[in-house]
Amino acid sequence: MIDGVTKSITIYQEIDEKALVEAKTISKIRESLARNIVREISNIKYQEDIRTILDLFIRDIKEESSICGNGYYSYVRSLMAIKKTNKVIYFKKQVNEMLLKSIKSIGALSSFMELKPQSKSLHSLFLAFYITMFLRNKRC
Repeated sequence: MIDGVTKSITIYQEIDEKALVEAKTISKIRESLARNIVREISNIKYQEDIRTILDLFIRDIKEESSICGNGYYSYVRSLMAIKKTNKVIYFKKQVNEMLLKSIKSIGALSSFMELKPQSKSLHSLFLAFYITMFLRNKRC
């Protein structure tokens, strides 16, 4: 499932409109920036990043409702709320690193760096929701 979603995003460059609109609505980031990020992550160079993010997303899932049910939204938010961990690789860190790479590639890094921390975290939340919703919409 993860490989299929990763290929859909990066090789076939599919854009899940439903996931994009919902993630944008939840995070409240500008539509133009949201679309630019989604177009940028459709590049093959993000294939491993997306695969890692999805692996980390499903790794600790104990119930199907964390993907297909009402528990999905709180599960993603809890993954993005982690402040400290002993793990070298964790969901929030991977999302943040991928977001920075994509923002840099679209030429918006300087304006992004001027944002307040809360605004930056909303952009990360957008990316986390978009990628995981892509998987959710394929699976459920």
